Amino acid sequence: METGLLATVFADTQGRERVHHFHSAAHWLAPPLGLPPHAWRIEAQVPSRMLVLSRGQLQDAKELEPRVGDWMLQALMAERQRLTQREHQWLMLSATERYLQVLHEAPSWLDRVPQHRLASYLGLTDVALSRIRRRLKTKH
Repeated sequence: METGLLATVFADTQGRERVHHFHSAAHWLAPPLGLPPHAWRIEAQVPSRMLVLSRGQLQDAKELEPRVGDWMLQALMAERQRLTQREHQWLMLSATERYLQVLHEAPSWLDRVPQHRLASYLGLTDVALSRIRRRLKTKH
């Protein structure tokens, strides 16, 4: 990602969609492993620009510059860490706690992501997210 904000969106044959993750500038993005092409897509949340490299181009870059392999390993390790954190959120945090974590870690998403996409990322409906927001406003 060079600029903007993208979402990877999973979809099924019944038309249900869920946001898997949001990707902002300076982040690495790769197709989800093990899923057929029709089961996911990339969706821009704001005007975005990304550099797209094929597997062959990455291999050529590794041969020309050995540090590219190190960079790719670091990117894979960072992605694995992000996925582990995401799994932890799903398993250990309530919906309100997941929303508060987004507020803390990625507050810019609130201005850049449609509410239905943010709700999907959190595993909620629009209505449930609205209730959480309303409940938090009345507490403060």
